[in-house]
Amino acid sequence: MFDLISEFAQQAMNIVIADLIKREYIRPFGISESEIDDVIKNPDSMRELNFPDYQVILYLKEMPGGYYLLIDGRRHDPDLLISSVFKIFPHSLEDVKTDDPLQVLQHFAQEFGRTLVIENQYNRFIYKTKFSIPKVKNKDELMKNIFGLVKILGLREGEKALVDFLMEFEEGQPNDYINIDFAYVINNPMYIHYLNENDPGSVNISKHSD
Repeated sequence: MFDLISEFAQQAMNIVIADLIKREYIRPFGISESEIDDVIKNPDSMRELNFPDYQVILYLKEMPGGYYLLIDGRRHDPDLLISSVFKIFPHSLEDVKTDDPLQVLQHFAQEFGRTLVIENQYNRFIYKTKFSIPKVKNKDELMKNIFGLVKILGLREGEKALVDFLMEFEEGQPNDYINIDFAYVINNPMYIHYLNENDPGSVNISKHSD
């Protein structure tokens, strides 16, 4: 159940899907843009995550084809920028509350994600976690520290992965800090195998090159 103001806001937003998102998340997996529009305008459930610099909105809906679509949108009024779209089958969510898309995303990442190593943490989904880094003087130093901080286990060179890494920089003394709002890396071969098992014929990897 959504309040009227929230429902009106969903209807009024422009849905923006970048070519990269179409190539990596939508076309290869038999998902249509009309389905995405339907999920956002008529979700079964949604979850708004408010961070200092932006808002993430997660949408979930069970589709006529016998699967759920989980959509991650980034709100930049009047636009909603689609960041990821995943197809999930009901048997994968038997022990998950589908009225909370964040729990669904966490469960999905735990099942199909690569393990992330950040300092002494090993997890497939990292949420609202703060790490200290040495003081940085510029963006290059910041990026070097981030790449040194995060390791992805099992990811082979050249292998595709569906990555989401939301972070914010915080200046401090004597160290600076990285606030990870959430981070996960989906194991692309495992996800493709899952879709082929549950929806044969829906995966067409050649569409990556469109």
